[in-house]
Amino acid sequence: MIRALTSISIVSFNIRAFARTRSLRYIHHCWQNGTWAPCGPGNAQCGPPRNETIYHVQDLSCDMNDPNGPFYDEVHGMYHLFYQVHIAMPGGSGPIWGHVVSRDLVLWAHLPVALWNDEWYDVGALYTGSATIVDGNPVILYPGIPKGGTQDSGFTLAMAIPQDLQDPFFTNWSKSLQNPFLNVTGEDPSTAWQTAYGEWRFISDCYPLCGDHAGR
Repeated sequence: MIRALTSISIVSFNIRAFARTRSLRYIHHCWQNGTWAPCGPGNAQCGPPRNETIYHVQDLSCDMNDPNGPFYDEVHGMYHLFYQVHIAMPGGSGPIWGHVVSRDLVLWAHLPVALWNDEWYDVGALYTGSATIVDGNPVILYPGIPKGGTQDSGFTLAMAIPQDLQDPFFTNWSKSLQNPFLNVTGEDPSTAWQTAYGEWRFISDCYPLCGDHAGR
């Protein structure tokens, strides 16, 4: 089921144009009823809604990049896709994780932001991660930039699970109380797999520990 998601196209935007048009102030401030207010749960719109593309996943108003954590929920017959959104709660630089769902990979419904930068271990930003089905339920792995950190000082790795497994949309997500499970490490954790001995493994980029993005 997961490989079917490789046919989805994500609309990417020119990062230089983004930098020219959205300062850090506007990463922290979102459009609410015609005025600007701090971004956060319930307020994640970058401006007036824009027209959506057809057969492409696109945020309704914000710049976006990297698709994250695609998975298929067999219980509810729903495809899930997350993506990086270039907004953040005050104190961070973004991105955070947006969320869309589909039953046919053609028509997509936009859901509230799945993961905000609201903990000390991810307050700077949330970058590219993955989703793994464990005992029939999805578990998200993602890298965060902790308080006072930068991309060059290393990432934390954290987990999140749906708050309500009966919700067919998995609208709300809870971060694990054991977060972060790794400190000062690399980014981009892969989908995990279970070995014959019952242990779970994943691979990730070793940057910045190895000095570049080549190592794993």
